[in-house]
Amino acid sequence: MRTNRCTVGAAALAAGLLCGSGASAQDWPTRPVTMIVPYAPGGNIDQAARLFARELSEKLGQQFIIESKGGAGGSIGASQVAKSKPDGYTLLVTANGPSVLNKMLYASLPYDPDTDFTPISLISDVPQVFIVNPKSPVGDLKGLVALAKEKKDALTIGHPGVGSGAHLTAIWFANLTGINVIPVAYRGALPIVTAVLGGEIDAGLPAYIPQVHSAKAIAVTSAERVDFLQGVPTASEGGVANVSSGTFTALAAPAGTPPEIVRQLNEAINAGLNSPELGATFAKLGVGGRPLSPEEFGAFLVRENQKWSAVARAANIRIE
Repeated sequence: MRTNRCTVGAAALAAGLLCGSGASAQDWPTRPVTMIVPYAPGGNIDQAARLFARELSEKLGQQFIIESKGGAGGSIGASQVAKSKPDGYTLLVTANGPSVLNKMLYASLPYDPDTDFTPISLISDVPQVFIVNPKSPVGDLKGLVALAKEKKDALTIGHPGVGSGAHLTAIWFANLTGINVIPVAYRGALPIVTAVLGGEIDAGLPAYIPQVHSAKAIAVTSAERVDFLQGVPTASEGGVANVSSGTFTALAAPAGTPPEIVRQLNEAINAGLNSPELGATFAKLGVGGRPLSPEEFGAFLVRENQKWSAVARAANIRIE
């Protein structure tokens, strides 16, 4: 049993109720820091983590080491961090699954996302992109809804995995518009683009990747248009209000991590997000940075929980 530990959920952090572990944080870091990425190497989250590992190493004077620990939708890596000592030397590069969605989709988890972590910083928030075949007459979401109502069969929408944010977005879209949708799971964003181009499915919902440009993007699921998809309207502009979702990457620590360490990490990450060099790199990857304070990131997690819990309940998706 760990001692000298307190639990800080997203709601508590949003209210500013940080707590310390009692460990000295004045000289941190004095040795390398491990950043657990709870997914396989090579994806968008892994790429963002490696960029910031270099950034944090430069700014804080110690090596930040990436360790991939994939499996169970990110739960295995998240569990490892949750059980780690809250001293700032083991951090979690988290995302929608480990921090928000998994508790709604899995019958049980080896950690509690609301109480086992201290939110540190939001690194990026990338919208989903509705895509169709370039030969399709559909030009916006209103047109996609019209196509669904004309079809004898349900509209097929590709997504990168059962229980993913894109999967729930497809269900949310169907509920908002009253159309019949069959979500089709693929192994990542690129196979979705390939399936759309090959006519296997009517539309796709990949997170942004450069290959999206080979299809026809008809909407982004963000409140505002994004720089890396110039000319593509938001879902609201395309005729369907309230569809707002994305894939976020963020940094968290075990609950009870000293607030001084949390602040140092947050300030270093936000400095990187505000730098022109990193901004240019993110733009090439189609990633939008969002500098937030720990309290603002905690409030962000509260909103994400509120938004997706109702969708998950209505979808009745359970992963064993």
